[in-house]
Amino acid sequence: MKKHRNITLERIQKFISTEYFSNYNLTSVLYKYIRVPETIKLSVYHVPMKESTPSFGDVTGRDFVPVKVGQSFGPSWSTHWFKLEFRIPPENRDDNLYCMWNTGSEGLLFDANGKAIQGLTDQRNTFLIDAQMNTYYIEMACLGMFGNGQGNLIFPPDNERYFTLSECCLLIKNMDAWDLFYDYKLLVGIIENTPPDSQLNADALYLANEIVNLFDKSDSYSWKQSSSMAKEFFQKMNESLANNHEIIATGHCHIDSAWLWDYSETRRKCARSWSSQLLLMEQYPNYEFVCSQAQQYEWVENDYPELFKRIQDKKREGQFVPIGGSWVEMDCNIPSGESFIRQFIYGQEYFKSRFSERCKVFWLPDTFGYSSQLPQIIKQCGMEYFFTQKLSWNNINKFPHTTFYWKGLDGTRVLTHFSPADTYCSTANPKDILYCVKNNKDKDRAAHSLLVYGHGDGGGGPTEEMLESLQRFAGFEGIKVDMGNPNTFFEALEENSRDLMEWKGELYFELHRGTYTSQAKNKYYNRLCEFKMHNLELLSVFRFAKTRKFNEMKVNFDQIWKNILLNQFHDVLPGSSIEKVYKDSTKIYENVLSDIEQLENSICEDMRETLVVINPWPWELSFVIEYKPRNGG
Repeated sequence: MKKHRNITLERIQKFISTEYFSNYNLTSVLYKYIRVPETIKLSVYHVPMKESTPSFGDVTGRDFVPVKVGQSFGPSWSTHWFKLEFRIPPENRDDNLYCMWNTGSEGLLFDANGKAIQGLTDQRNTFLIDAQMNTYYIEMACLGMFGNGQGNLIFPPDNERYFTLSECCLLIKNMDAWDLFYDYKLLVGIIENTPPDSQLNADALYLANEIVNLFDKSDSYSWKQSSSMAKEFFQKMNESLANNHEIIATGHCHIDSAWLWDYSETRRKCARSWSSQLLLMEQYPNYEFVCSQAQQYEWVENDYPELFKRIQDKKREGQFVPIGGSWVEMDCNIPSGESFIRQFIYGQEYFKSRFSERCKVFWLPDTFGYSSQLPQIIKQCGMEYFFTQKLSWNNINKFPHTTFYWKGLDGTRVLTHFSPADTYCSTANPKDILYCVKNNKDKDRAAHSLLVYGHGDGGGGPTEEMLESLQRFAGFEGIKVDMGNPNTFFEALEENSRDLMEWKGELYFELHRGTYTSQAKNKYYNRLCEFKMHNLELLSVFRFAKTRKFNEMKVNFDQIWKNILLNQFHDVLPGSSIEKVYKDSTKIYENVLSDIEQLENSICEDMRETLVVINPWPWELSFVIEYKPRNGG
């Protein structure tokens, strides 16, 4: 090993670089490419832009035309279905065969029977080929994980963006090389994020350099030997733990119900992300994944019933954990108190009906501030705990607590935790784990932190690399790391914390501005619909008193409320989404108002023989009413 640390460190980092020495370092042996002509027959069906996106069953009978690697597809927001027919060489039939697929866009892989297998994105671009399945389909959506912004997330979309199929090929995954790759990535993470003068850092640096010395790309035994050395190091590191602080790592996939894409695209994002997580659950039985928003579950239930059934199965096995309790992850500044309650009524009822239990944790990591009404409402709707991290983004006053009791207007208290990693999209690396402890502002009162890992906002969730990292170590530097879920985390936190501080009133977010003013028409419609639903429900009570009729209207009321609640999503109502989202929300609001008017007319028709004057507002009104009886009397 070179005596100068920086020289050794640079050597170590370049051992897994895809830019430097990639023909000779560890990355050069991760795959063996099968460059045999005609191994993949590739064809495509272009969905017309004005046509609604067809389902798998609708598209397989369409006319597919031949296509080649190197062709581009678009424009933005269009959909293209690919058919892949594999002709596997006889000598490779027993190999660990994968297909690599690169378009720079999002896609969903189906087998020939219509089963949604996994998402295909820049985060995961290979899939395992079943030896018994020679045909697959890929639904390609022409957008990136964060939409189609012109060079920047918050820029307007480029509606003429095209995506190139840069790679579609067969390859063999060298599992021994990948095993060493995951070992080495973790070693590098430890070296880069622990104190350079610590014994752990010195030992990790020495071992990483020894592995470079031992590596021979033509000798797979050297890979296995190196991996064995790394695992012995991790085992000793784990056994020497002094458990001073415990971190629960929970997999998560935050999907904005609309933001830089519209609602229809989110329906597909859910399928892409969640199918990928189900695949990981098969590989890692100890993996636990949480996901919120009842609306998104309902979308998947309606659009991908087979996928939804598998989600229910994994819920029963304890790996797929519904959380949050609300219909969507709503804005918490603008909606009325009644809307907050309806979010939980519809959300909790959905989770109870589909997964046999209501949620205990209110999960809202990405909303732009939190009303002081919420603690009382959270508790009254059957939840015990609250999780977020958004206030860590404050750009003026840093919030002083990590674990505390949030006290509402009426004095109700809710045990609250802000992830000290300051993100809900961690990659489960040593840097985030160490920061979780360093940044925990209440270590003296609660020696527990929640680490939320997985790609998010545009979906994706945890990857194999993140899970492999967590499989390899139980912690270091006095930190214990376990995989788990927020329910068990909060229970342990409540049992083991002491003298927690209290915060009374609003949790104000000091970063995003204009949330009370942007997209004013959208906000006007929200309040108008809230008022009109109040009046409609009041009228329905008088109708019930006279006619005993209500049940036939409940379905209409429920759907109206769900549409209002959907548009209260935290990137829609505040005004932070792209234009096409507000075209959608305007249509939804106009349909809601039309439905309300029809129901009002129906109620009035049922009560036509009764003169009723109602003041629906909580204040006195004084004005003249002109009444003309129908019979002219």
